[in-house]
Amino acid sequence: MIDWREKTRNFLLGQPALTALTGQRIYASDQLPPIYKPSDGVAILFGLRGGGMDYTSRVIRIATQFRIYGPDLSQIITADRTLFNLLNDAETCFLSARLDIPGQQLTHPDTLWKFVLTFYQLHFQNDY
Repeated sequence: MIDWREKTRNFLLGQPALTALTGQRIYASDQLPPIYKPSDGVAILFGLRGGGMDYTSRVIRIATQFRIYGPDLSQIITADRTLFNLLNDAETCFLSARLDIPGQQLTHPDTLWKFVLTFYQLHFQNDY
């Protein structure tokens, strides 16, 4: 099976509009690095939410969750919109990418950090 996390992260890190906001702070992980704090700048986490394969097993569908943190809600929302502009209907390293659930503004219960939670369906050609 393909390494969809690596492909997705490499795609996102190759997008100047996004890395202008995040630098290298794009993580294929469920947890932020322990040293991260919102004052460092915008950070994006993404991970598996679900998925499956088409009937031929040649296309893998990855339901992906993105969490976007940052110093203030304005920067977080800008990053969410930038992510949408890059991912929705993208056909680059993906066969297709599509917004599943729009960004929701939330507060982390432990740290009280603001973040946006959004979901996409990413479709990849499966490697054997």
